Amino acid sequence: MPSPNKVITLPPSLRNQYVLFRHGRSLANERGVVVSAPENGVAIAGGPLGTGWGLSEVGKAQVMQSAQTLADFLYPYNSTSPLPEVRIYTSPFLRASETASIIHTVLTNTSLTPAPPISYPIVHPSLSERFFGDFELHSDKIYNTVWAADADDGAHTRWNVESCVSVRNRTASLVLDVIEPLPPAPAFTAVLVAHGDALQILQTAFEDVPVSTHRQLRHVETAEWKVARGTARGRISADR
Repeated sequence: MPSPNKVITLPPSLRNQYVLFRHGRSLANERGVVVSAPENGVAIAGGPLGTGWGLSEVGKAQVMQSAQTLADFLYPYNSTSPLPEVRIYTSPFLRASETASIIHTVLTNTSLTPAPPISYPIVHPSLSERFFGDFELHSDKIYNTVWAADADDGAHTRWNVESCVSVRNRTASLVLDVIEPLPPAPAFTAVLVAHGDALQILQTAFEDVPVSTHRQLRHVETAEWKVARGTARGRISADR
């Protein structure tokens, strides 16, 4: 039986380009509440407005603006290079799936005529929010406490929190075992729409660093995107 502390490491060379896109400002962000359980985060009912814990109006505007910068990156004006096929994968949590839907709309409306069609976002549970256990629906001020414990032990499950090792393995396996083997032969751009901790921890697999160091990597803030693997590296924010 494999060790529960064993982590997946992504190879230095991957066929496809990966864009990490964090959801926009959410109703949970605005209220300072941890929403990490699927029964709360995926539902389209409940929450402060009775419509689930989705994006706030500010968050929707953030994503629109940031998605446009992604479109400009993927479809540069007067480019003579072949335009990439784009596939969007999203966490099932409402704040992420709403973000992915906006990205899809912006890219579809912006893509140039020769660009391959953009399929509708593919929902995948591997991109779900990290589960914060006993802190569900409590104040998000506890994040710093959990992150301090992460730095000491990336495999810890204190307070019934999902371990960093678990998050890394499920997100990295999506890349390695699901997306990379897909046809067609030409490489494509995979936009992974997810959450702060999920993307921070996934970055440790791309960078091949210990999972316990995830908070030391440059963050992908709300409604920001970052190329994790491909022709360009760096972060472009909604207010660039």
